[in-house]
Amino acid sequence: MNIYTWSPRHYYILQNKCSGKKYMGQTIQPLSKYLGSGSYWKNHCNKHGGYTRDNIVLVESISFDKEQDARNWLDSFEQQHPGYYTRDNTDWCNLIRETTEDSAFKGNMKDIFHKHGNPFKGGSIQKKAWADGKYDNRDHSEATRKSWLTRDKKVLTEKLKLGYNKWKEENPKAFLDKQRKASEAGAQACRKRITYNGETYMGWNDLKSRTGLSKYKFMKYNMGTIE
Repeated sequence: MNIYTWSPRHYYILQNKCSGKKYMGQTIQPLSKYLGSGSYWKNHCNKHGGYTRDNIVLVESISFDKEQDARNWLDSFEQQHPGYYTRDNTDWCNLIRETTEDSAFKGNMKDIFHKHGNPFKGGSIQKKAWADGKYDNRDHSEATRKSWLTRDKKVLTEKLKLGYNKWKEENPKAFLDKQRKASEAGAQACRKRITYNGETYMGWNDLKSRTGLSKYKFMKYNMGTIE
């Protein structure tokens, strides 16, 4: 039987320097490098100055070891900033009310689509259909698979390859940045989350560099938890 245990975490407020818009969220990662994970927030920053530390400033942060303390803070935050997650707000890039769950989107996707359209994928036509309540709610994946079967895979693959190589040649800096970010994201996802003395570290190297504690001693003396 799985027993749910709440992990200590940071809540933060970030601000885009160019637009002035803010984003509130949570993370277990060190805030010195974290830039916020919301898709709408990332897209907004990319359009207004860039999704970079130079353009994103940490306005406020607070850490909690107990879930109830985090819940109380969130209630107080919403009283100070009512409707920060609604479609009509002009100051925040949040799509849903932040919670103490690991993902505030859990169980709320229908409401998000109803209020904001589909902020994650699709072109302007699809997003407008979502916003207007006219999307047909069909699963189009089967139609896409059938379309794929009628295509010449070799021709399509060569076309994709040419486009990829063209992007690499014409925009080498953007290409390398994309590859670096993908590599970092993959490495981050694979790292173990190690909790020691109430703080979470991203992998054994992070634990070693910040505390001097080796993996051997940590494991031998059972000094924390590993996820």
